[in-house]
Amino acid sequence: MIQDLVSNQDFMVECDPERIRQVFANLLGNAVKFSPVKGIIKITTELRNKKIVFRIEDNGPGIDQKNLELIFNRFWQTKDTSSQGSGLGLSISKWIMDAHEGNIWAESVFEKGGSSFYFDLPYERI
Repeated sequence: MIQDLVSNQDFMVECDPERIRQVFANLLGNAVKFSPVKGIIKITTELRNKKIVFRIEDNGPGIDQKNLELIFNRFWQTKDTSSQGSGLGLSISKWIMDAHEGNIWAESVFEKGGSSFYFDLPYERI
């Protein structure tokens, strides 16, 4: 399900489309990788404070609060997930967002499961 909160609005985002696709691919890939079989992944968008905010939410195991600040560091992985990738996808995504004057962050409820990854990009109305 894709919830679209920006339809019927005219705006322009200046970005490198290939790099933004890479951010989407990294975040969606992680959501798929860490979601259970028949899991749910939601993608939503909204306009907030002159930025378009993208949210990718999954119902996987979640991320411990103490690790949320570490997940965007190069090569950082939890012991449980170290065999599932290189630990570079989120750090590359952060670098891309910094280059676009955007932000990237995550929220998670480890006890209940599920994570939400967000990134935003400045936009202009046209």
